[in-house]
Amino acid sequence: MQNSFSIFLSLLVFSIVIVVHELGHYISARIFGVTVHEFAVGIGPAIFKHKSKKTGTIFSLRIIPFGGFNKLEGEDEDSNDVSHSFLHKAPWKRLIILLSGSIANIILGYLIFVFIISTSVTVSVPKIDQVMTDYPVHQGGLLPGDQIIRINNHKINTINDVQYYLSQSKNHDTTTDFIIKRQNETLTKSLKPIYIEKESRYVFGIIYSREQSNLWSGMKYGFYDTVLISKSIFDFLGRLLTWRMGDIQVTGPIGVIAKISETSQDRSNGLLGVLFLAGQIIIGVGTMNLMPIPALDGGKILFILVEIIRRKKISIDRESYIHFIGFVILVTLMIIITVFDVLRLRT
Repeated sequence: MQNSFSIFLSLLVFSIVIVVHELGHYISARIFGVTVHEFAVGIGPAIFKHKSKKTGTIFSLRIIPFGGFNKLEGEDEDSNDVSHSFLHKAPWKRLIILLSGSIANIILGYLIFVFIISTSVTVSVPKIDQVMTDYPVHQGGLLPGDQIIRINNHKINTINDVQYYLSQSKNHDTTTDFIIKRQNETLTKSLKPIYIEKESRYVFGIIYSREQSNLWSGMKYGFYDTVLISKSIFDFLGRLLTWRMGDIQVTGPIGVIAKISETSQDRSNGLLGVLFLAGQIIIGVGTMNLMPIPALDGGKILFILVEIIRRKKISIDRESYIHFIGFVILVTLMIIITVFDVLRLRT
């Protein structure tokens, strides 16, 4: 029963991601007068179709609930319908149409964070409430009331910033620089974490302060968390391109379902934890789509930027061929990731 509920939640999250993303493309395409032949949720054979009498757009639901698309006039092939073709629209209009899907995802994820934070009683902040005796923070001279403003020269706005940048420090034999604000002073403290056997993790011994939540704190911290998730996606891309993967684990749909299942069973968080995870996934997918990789929106945006610089359109056949190769690579990568997800779940 729990597994069925987890799968339902996962499919719901994936569906929301897809529908919102494609709806962003659809609305902007309609605003700029581009004909949308089909609005599809999922891939594979269609199990439901409805044709709008007003716009002529076919709205379809397909059998595999991962992915989706808008079939635009003149997007993948030349078109004689100059007035309603994506290909014949000004470059800036095409850029907005391509960007709007990811923007819609990121806005929705941000609104989810605003809701979660603003409706919570309190929220953790990067300010020291208590210093644990005989731990690195105590030995390093940090005090209750110290505001953490930077870690290893990275600006700190939220508690999630602290956790993210501390997690990037994989070499625990070196020190981590905490830049703190104490009243009117700015101080730098270099600390080395200690390993706790019972918890199987490295700790500094900080207990963070909490402050009352309201709509403003939801808007503020929700914005910072949205920026952090988007930044982490591009950090991942940078590490991937420079072969600095370390022990990063890439997760596919099966891994996401497992994570949602784990989160939904956590009684301390429950559905609120699932909602926060959904916000992370929605923003992550939106940001991932902006990466300059063929077949993704970011790859198509890159071609338009090249067109603007060259002041000449790239052959649509050549561009389609490159996107097709990118699509094959992405599908192959997804299959490999899914296999690894299954193997991880079995161990």
